[in-house]
Amino acid sequence: MNSVLFLIVGLAVTAIWLLWSVIAVFLRPGIGVEFYILIWFSYFVPIYFIVIILLKIFRKNIWFISKYSAAKGLKKRWYGYIFNAAFSIPFILAYIIPPPLPLWHVYSWYIALLTAYATIALTYERDLKKNLPEFSTKAYALASTLMAGGLPLIFYTAYTTGDPAITAKVSLILAVVVLLSVGVAELSRAEKLE
Repeated sequence: MNSVLFLIVGLAVTAIWLLWSVIAVFLRPGIGVEFYILIWFSYFVPIYFIVIILLKIFRKNIWFISKYSAAKGLKKRWYGYIFNAAFSIPFILAYIIPPPLPLWHVYSWYIALLTAYATIALTYERDLKKNLPEFSTKAYALASTLMAGGLPLIFYTAYTTGDPAITAKVSLILAVVVLLSVGVAELSRAEKLE
């Protein structure tokens, strides 16, 4: 399921970003609170619905994994808390702190996403590998490693060009390439297991 989630969410983020790029060219909206709220809703609400649809599609598998893990004596209710904290706290901090680097707000989401993936890799994936190795995944560890590898390119672009549009595009392209690569790698790994 992780591989499908990485592919679909990666494609959704790309499609929404392309849609916003076209809208921005024609409308040239002024920067205001309403604009940021609109961007937030246009990004996170569709992704939320995509995840809900995926959970409904994979309901039987999730139910089986839940029953199987309970039968093995594993009941980890903290997984949900880890995911919620990992995908909220880094993003909140990225936009609350004063910019420590040039063009910080253009690529701070990338660093927050990298932090979220690393947190999941170090907690959830590690625990899953230890307790339920047959359901273990390497998606978040691979994603955080690849994103960390792309970080110098983002810094280089920010420092050499100083152009927020180019830096934003480089960071988005890197994130989409990472998401798609991880999705394909996980699909390939799952295919080898069968």
